Amino acid sequence: LDPGETVADVCPNGKFECAQCGKGTYVYNNACVQCPQGQYQDAIPASTTCKVCKTGTYQNLLGQEGCKVTSRGYYQDEEGQSFEEPCLAGSFAAVEKTTLCTLCEAGKFTSQQAATTCDQCSEGDFQNEEGKTSCKRCAAGFYTTNDLIENHGFEECDPCAVGSFRPSQTSGACQLADAGYYVDTEGATFQQQCPAGSKSSGGESNPKCKKCPAGKYQNQRGQGSCKNCDQGYKSVEGYNTKCETCEAGQSTDAEGQSPCEPCALGTYSSVFSNYLCDACARGTYADLRGLSECKKCAIGKRGYGDADFRTEATACEN
Repeated sequence: LDPGETVADVCPNGKFECAQCGKGTYVYNNACVQCPQGQYQDAIPASTTCKVCKTGTYQNLLGQEGCKVTSRGYYQDEEGQSFEEPCLAGSFAAVEKTTLCTLCEAGKFTSQQAATTCDQCSEGDFQNEEGKTSCKRCAAGFYTTNDLIENHGFEECDPCAVGSFRPSQTSGACQLADAGYYVDTEGATFQQQCPAGSKSSGGESNPKCKKCPAGKYQNQRGQGSCKNCDQGYKSVEGYNTKCETCEAGQSTDAEGQSPCEPCALGTYSSVFSNYLCDACARGTYADLRGLSECKKCAIGKRGYGDADFRTEATACEN
């Protein structure tokens, strides 16, 4: 029978045994009636009731032979329903015929309804709870990057490494310390100036600034390099804030040189020469290395005019 027809309409002479209802209907008061929404009938002859759509399925039309499965991003957890429910924000359904949406795992989120997957938190964000619609911003001194996904995803933030810092939640990635500065702890929110006597080229993983090498010094804080000692001055490797004068009779060949070396023959150094090796004056000579003053010619003798010959007593003549 078609929906709405009665047995009497189609069976002549009262031979009711010929009547049967088609799929999508059921028998009621000797008539074929369409199955309501949320139900179906796939058998012939039909019975007096329709079958109920199971969980994970629904039917929004009348007189149907079967039920529809819920789409991806939707679910149905009750039987006999005429609609599919969208997954709430913070959850998703990756497959059809779902009876329950899955919460987004920690480190992921979705702000949309009917989601088929969850989005990963962006760099600098994290989410340590399930079923969330957004991510949290990492605190100052901490950050997340794609490079660390294999460790723990975006479920927590990592502290900035030694040598780097992040001053606030709104800052970008952890930044390396500037030249002349250092960071000696993990999770730092600020950088510190190198003390006088030291240097840093920036981004040092060594938690402390480096000593000035021999022949150099630094009398200011927060510097990226050390200064050269003047010629005639010296320093050993260390946190030097100043240079020391060479001892009398010694000097250096140029700025930033150390240690001091004895003055050559024919020269001397002292406070009067500003600790530079100067040639002996006429009437004097230096026949030994490292003299702090030149020897005078004997009484009645005078020195040669050419300084190249003032290296021994013969530099003096009658």
